[in-house]
Amino acid sequence: MIKLISCIAFIVISGMTLQANNIQVSNIYSASTNTTLQYSMINCDISWDNSWRITGSAPDNWDAAWVFLKYRVGSTWYHATLNTSSANYAAPSGCSISAVSDGKGVFVYRSTDGSGTFNASSINLRWEYGLDGLAAGPASVDEFCVFAIEMVYVPRGSFYVGDGMATWNYATGEMGQFYTYPGISSPYQITNNGSINVGTTAGYLNYYSNPTVPPNYVYSGDVSGPIPAEFPEGYEAFYCMKYEITQQQYVRFLNCLSYSQQAARTTSAPNFPAGSGALVNPNNYRSGIDIMTPGVASTTPAVYACNLDNDTDYDDPDDGQSVACVPISWADVAAYLDWTGLRPMTELEYEKACRGPLSPVGNEYPWGTTNIVGYTGNPALTNEGTVNE
Repeated sequence: MIKLISCIAFIVISGMTLQANNIQVSNIYSASTNTTLQYSMINCDISWDNSWRITGSAPDNWDAAWVFLKYRVGSTWYHATLNTSSANYAAPSGCSISAVSDGKGVFVYRSTDGSGTFNASSINLRWEYGLDGLAAGPASVDEFCVFAIEMVYVPRGSFYVGDGMATWNYATGEMGQFYTYPGISSPYQITNNGSINVGTTAGYLNYYSNPTVPPNYVYSGDVSGPIPAEFPEGYEAFYCMKYEITQQQYVRFLNCLSYSQQAARTTSAPNFPAGSGALVNPNNYRSGIDIMTPGVASTTPAVYACNLDNDTDYDDPDDGQSVACVPISWADVAAYLDWTGLRPMTELEYEKACRGPLSPVGNEYPWGTTNIVGYTGNPALTNEGTVNE
């Protein structure tokens, strides 16, 4: 998932564009305000590389940007409420905007088939500031930021879960494979959006477990059901993030938290000295997020920055902004997603996103083959840590 951030600050108005993996938001300003209906139109330009839309033939999908708005009053950041009707957004030629029912953001994507760099100029986001309890919209806040994360649309349709392996393959990490009971070698196909029966009745969804494996390796639930139709089963269309959470994304997340919230999401306390590694101290294992400006315990949050090369020049081109963020826990990921207005994928959706409508391959990895090469540092990555790694 690729991310960008742009901010506008008031009293002294300044605009800045930041990027990771080439998604960018720029030219952000409050275009107009309706004080009667209490909304403001926030203008911005959005672009990213390697975009596509292919419809009518495989893969019959597209990429998109999840775009959301944050605003700051004093030292506290809030998530802005956007209008929930797509009809109330002005999209430039070649661009579509889809609103969501909870108002946490919008999806921006190509309106026609094509590929390459995608540019959308003068997008207007309708901020329902009255619903956020603000008296005068942008004039009520000290700063607001537009954030964007690259996404992929996974289309509606049938798919398989489980890879059809008839044995427990602990060596390759195969634990809790889905299958159609009682045939361990038969993947389970999800063919509609109804409830899914689970258990030890012929034709039901089940998972394969091995009593010889230590219990702490089995995380596959209670084999109870049914799974209700309302659960995100993967049959209906959904969006998922295109990439891992990057280090720059996590930095921007940390920089919108209070001191106590930062302390819960980092290893080093926010008041540690400048240059302290936020997630690993000192930085190691390709983790490169530093405290740039120390916070004050319990009151003033720290300011974080990328510094993979461990010098005193933060956020330079060699600081790993686009490198996947490590190490972060399940709780860290859940907090980040909550902050963005997204939710975690379910395991069923994950298998759909990886495999699509194809038949399973035994012992396959998420990219659809059984091939994997571990990174050992020899040979080294090309341009390691830079924007063109």
